[in-house]
Amino acid sequence: MDKFIAHILVVDDDDGIRSLVKKYLNENKFLVTTADSSENAFKKSIKLTRIIDDKYKIVDVNSAQFDFFQPKSGDKYFVDQVIDKYNNRVIIKGAVYRPGTFSIAEKGMTIKALIDKAEGLKSDVFLNKAYITRTNPDYSTSNISINLKEELKTLNFKLKEEDIVNILSLNDLREEKYIEISGEVNSPGIFPFSKNISLQDVILLAGGFNDNATGKRVEINRILSAEESNENKISEILTFDLNKNLNDLTDSMGFEIMPFDQIIIRKNPNFYVQQYARIEGEVKYPGKYAISSKNERISDFLERAGGIKNMAYSKGATLIRLTEFAEIQSDLDKKIKSLNNLKKKITDNDNSLTESEILLLQRVNEDIKNLDNQKNDNQKLSSYAKTERINEIIKRNSVSANIPISKSEAIGIDLESIIKSPGSKSDLLMKEGDVIIVPKKLETVRLRGELLYPTTVRFSNGKSLKYYIDSSGGFDSKAKKGGTYVVYANGDVARTKKFLFFNLYPKAEPGCEVIVPKKTIKNPIAANQLLNFTTALATLILAINQIN
Repeated sequence: MDKFIAHILVVDDDDGIRSLVKKYLNENKFLVTTADSSENAFKKSIKLTRIIDDKYKIVDVNSAQFDFFQPKSGDKYFVDQVIDKYNNRVIIKGAVYRPGTFSIAEKGMTIKALIDKAEGLKSDVFLNKAYITRTNPDYSTSNISINLKEELKTLNFKLKEEDIVNILSLNDLREEKYIEISGEVNSPGIFPFSKNISLQDVILLAGGFNDNATGKRVEINRILSAEESNENKISEILTFDLNKNLNDLTDSMGFEIMPFDQIIIRKNPNFYVQQYARIEGEVKYPGKYAISSKNERISDFLERAGGIKNMAYSKGATLIRLTEFAEIQSDLDKKIKSLNNLKKKITDNDNSLTESEILLLQRVNEDIKNLDNQKNDNQKLSSYAKTERINEIIKRNSVSANIPISKSEAIGIDLESIIKSPGSKSDLLMKEGDVIIVPKKLETVRLRGELLYPTTVRFSNGKSLKYYIDSSGGFDSKAKKGGTYVVYANGDVARTKKFLFFNLYPKAEPGCEVIVPKKTIKNPIAANQLLNFTTALATLILAINQIN
């Protein structure tokens, strides 16, 4: 054994520091023992291993020997931790002012005495029931139910070590109540329900009507009780015509709101928010344009943009249009959203929170956590894959505009027809967020799929599709020739057609993409299957001959 300079005990609660110090000291011929803390040390005795002759021996050194026990070279000392067990602890939770851990001062401590230590019961306490979780000698647990109101009078129930007393709150036994206002108010959202709150109160809490609002046909959606609802009616719809002047205290404004009411403020039908669309590429004045009327079409936008340039390829023009792919919200999603909005309303308050608001916030946080866990258990992932073509169009035309492609799709348009016949079927009405892209003249044809050498070749006017396929080395052995199709620059698609035994390939145009798919793999017939088939066929022929 190496001779050590000294034996050093290193105590630190950081594992990293202990390891570094130990390594350094070991390298410098020090024997090192590490510990995270001395506070939890078992001080009645220390274990050590000692070399006696050619074997190790375990030695127990009790505290009475510490002053005169003589260490020897090669000794290794081990200090155990105290046992993680309490001999006088009880725990109280729930509707008390100071929940936590307390000592049993005397045997036979009552629940009332424990409640007094916890600074008493809160005003929302549920007195009909309390629950005690008791640890049995075999470390299993038992649940004990008591009438708290009676127990506070009789003082019959005696607590034991490790008992957990759970005092219920009335708030734990009822669903969190809220109201919702949406539509044309300045701060729509979720608000905690309070008794005697009126329709006017809720509108004022939501910041009042905005400029878009109309007081006409204000709608309140009210849920029905289990006794009132049936398959023909699941909610009650209440409609009001209100004066936007909130100082006008009409009977409608004073209408009393009930828990879970949903208030909807409608938009004025004559109010329109300005909408915009864009035209990019080979036009004289590309950029963003306001949609001036409901009837404005592509041709109108093209005219406002100064028309197309000489180098424009009108056949390749594409319209990118926003499309909503929103999933229908589940009940869980709706509840989580409502509770998060309620939480935000509470926490946005600049003033100190009241006791009731703190309790409400605690309950809301717990409800959100539980619902999130439930949602994670049931969640199914879904996605949409309509972005490849849009990405290609944007890349090809070097469009720098910020287009939200996850909510967009490309629409092929016949710009030549639109220019010739404005207002025709091809001349689509413009919508908010539309982007018209007019590319430069294209001079290539791209070939992909089951070809010997997929590539991009120069477009030659008058050449057939077979010419471009041959330019890529021809079909691969795995090619499904009859499945060949062409994607044109504007997004339109043309497929190969059959006539007798011949493939009639679509026409090639500048900027198009030729795609040759792979044949479907067919499972070969095994030798035994072929034998069985042949035998069955021979049997069938023999039977027919016998009939004849």
